[in-house]
Amino acid sequence: MNHSNRSYASVLAPSSMTRSANGNKSVHNQQESHTQDAQQLTKAQAQPKQALAIQSLPQKKTASPLVMDIGINLTNKAFKNNWKAVIRRAVDAGVHRIVLTGTSIECSRESLRLAHQWYEEEGTPNLCVTVGVHPHHANSWSNKNSLQEMRKLLEDPLAVAVGECGLDYNRNFSSRSDQCRAFRAQLELAHELDYPVFIHEREAHGDLLKVLDEVRTSASDQKPLPKIVVHCFTGTQQEAMAYIKRGYYIGFTPSKAPAEPSTRAIDGRNGRSIHGVQKGDAQ
Repeated sequence: MNHSNRSYASVLAPSSMTRSANGNKSVHNQQESHTQDAQQLTKAQAQPKQALAIQSLPQKKTASPLVMDIGINLTNKAFKNNWKAVIRRAVDAGVHRIVLTGTSIECSRESLRLAHQWYEEEGTPNLCVTVGVHPHHANSWSNKNSLQEMRKLLEDPLAVAVGECGLDYNRNFSSRSDQCRAFRAQLELAHELDYPVFIHEREAHGDLLKVLDEVRTSASDQKPLPKIVVHCFTGTQQEAMAYIKRGYYIGFTPSKAPAEPSTRAIDGRNGRSIHGVQKGDAQ
């Protein structure tokens, strides 16, 4: 199924549950004691490959909008002993969907384990996962083995995006050539499978755009790239506009958050201002 016409957020929470390519994957062993939400989720697994519905979550009678956190590093050792409490506080505060960030093959696998454990124990699908290799770990990338592992993990019904992948020329924990090689391969995989992409970019704007544009133009089927978010953005206004004009989304770090409460990080196509960019500039 082609996801290319959906927003990044809606792809992370579309209309039903994904299933694996063989059609037999189940998120859990069915139990009679499951809640109505869990039963609806199981029923959705019989439908074609799509991601989990935000509509399947408990709907509180409140005027407050549903809130999603699209990037949390829950496998960090700081959360080893209290990750459930952290998630519970977030859910109780109204963050109904939380995307766990995969930064390596092993981290992606562990994130999926936590997401499944939460669902099996709590009965609500609050957690889903990105699958990818961060540029810091690009020196471990194998075009054969890493891609095979990612394909397997992305078959999981709780895997909803490719990432965290990209380029980081600030720290250079991996060589730039390794970073570009790993990023290109993951982007091509996301393009092939129509998964949104969760991108990390630090002081590598030019090379990142080069890879994105090359993958887009080299595709034999000429289909557009999937939805993309460049998270943790620390670049310039000009760099932000280059992403926005391509239809990408941006996440700002706290140090780059707009000082004026009237300006916000946006998907520029809606015409609102961003760091002094006037209405209409991003059309």
